[in-house]
Amino acid sequence: MPVWDDQWHIVLPSSQNRTWLWSTADSDAKAEEIFAATYPLIHAHLKAFEQPLRARQDKGEHWWELRACDYYEEFEKPKIVVQCIAYYSQFAFDARAHYVNNKAIVIPTDDLYLLAILNSRVTWWIVNRTFQHMKDDGLSVDVQFLRHLPVPTVPDGLRTDISRLALDLVTATSVPSDLHKIASLEIEIDGLVDRAFALTRAERQLLLSSLPPRDPIVVLETR
Repeated sequence: MPVWDDQWHIVLPSSQNRTWLWSTADSDAKAEEIFAATYPLIHAHLKAFEQPLRARQDKGEHWWELRACDYYEEFEKPKIVVQCIAYYSQFAFDARAHYVNNKAIVIPTDDLYLLAILNSRVTWWIVNRTFQHMKDDGLSVDVQFLRHLPVPTVPDGLRTDISRLALDLVTATSVPSDLHKIASLEIEIDGLVDRAFALTRAERQLLLSSLPPRDPIVVLETR
């Protein structure tokens, strides 16, 4: 699960995307008057930044609105979230409608099988060999590379087993829990993901002999 950093976004979509009380006002001044009456504290806070907000090229219909966007609703659905610079295998599942900034990528899905695949040792091995390496050995997580990560097609039974364990893991990590139980679930899931990828003995040996830094299973075993 993603860890909320006790920070809030002020999300005011453009009147092109959402109908506000001020959306049909016949002037910008009248719209602002309605905005101030509707959300006085937010208006007072943003008013201090009016000039730079007006100077934006990507603003909405009014200076206090965000630019037009077709996917605001995706933030409010279950989704997989990953940081744009990754040091660890950490794809998180968010079921609580969090918004993120531009240093994270949102994958709009509630597919826990996919979550397990993305967090696996195999995927971390592939990521380290295909994603761009950055300062301090961080990895640049870009959408075009994410789209090309392999996701094996498996029998329904195996997919169900992996999804069920992934749900158990998401539940276990959403509240203070037994770290040993979490590690046990991680290792069990990774074993099933190995089956999903249908690794041969030679491929398995190659994987183990060339583990990248911060391999997820090694990290668990050294906690």
